[in-house]
Amino acid sequence: MKRIPQPGISNLSFVLSQAGYIRKYVWGISAVLFGTAFMGAHMFGKDVMWGISALLPFAAVSVVTEQNRFHIFLMSELEMAARFSLKSVVLARMEILGIVHLLVLLFLIPVCARLHGASVFQTGLYLLVPYLLTADAGLWAAWRTSV
Repeated sequence: MKRIPQPGISNLSFVLSQAGYIRKYVWGISAVLFGTAFMGAHMFGKDVMWGISALLPFAAVSVVTEQNRFHIFLMSELEMAARFSLKSVVLARMEILGIVHLLVLLFLIPVCARLHGASVFQTGLYLLVPYLLTADAGLWAAWRTSV
């Protein structure tokens, strides 16, 4: 088995191949939350930042549930027979979702800052703190249940 040549794969190809394995409901949750945030930004004016700040933790929870899926379905045995380690797969999927959320937030923060009348830094803090606290707490809880 060791003598069978394995075709090489670049890191970018590996990460992009994992995008297709992220569940559709995770993409759907992110799309609905950010779509609601964009529509709300144009409808509610100054009050939009607080609504968006309340919605962002749900996007973080969707990332954590995708990461925790491997432990729920007990896929650790599959890792031993797979070409890529489970940690690499989980990290690639988290990286994809994190980059998508980052790109949307980089667009959403200046829009909210303009509508709310606050600085970009202040708006970024208002939007990112709930998102990052939820992501941190969710990942900590997932780590505690897997140990």
